[in-house]
Amino acid sequence: MKIKCGREEFDLNEKDVILDNRACFQIITRETGRGWTKYPPIIAKGIAKKLIKDGSLILKEEKENGNKYYKINKK
Repeated sequence: MKIKCGREEFDLNEKDVILDNRACFQIITRETGRGWTKYPPIIAKGIAKKLIKDGSLILKEEKENGNKYYKINKK
């Protein structure tokens, strides 16, 4: 599944994990950045919520502090 994050496009598979920390959705198994700065790519909230509603993202784990971890559902 291809997801566009900012100017980059990522090809995600079932090994990738997406974190919802109630502020943004981050792909924590990937890195992006420029120069010396590296950070996880951020998915737009609208796109992430659409993927959850469609069933492309399924809940893997929910922590006590409210963080939710999603994984890609291979159909």
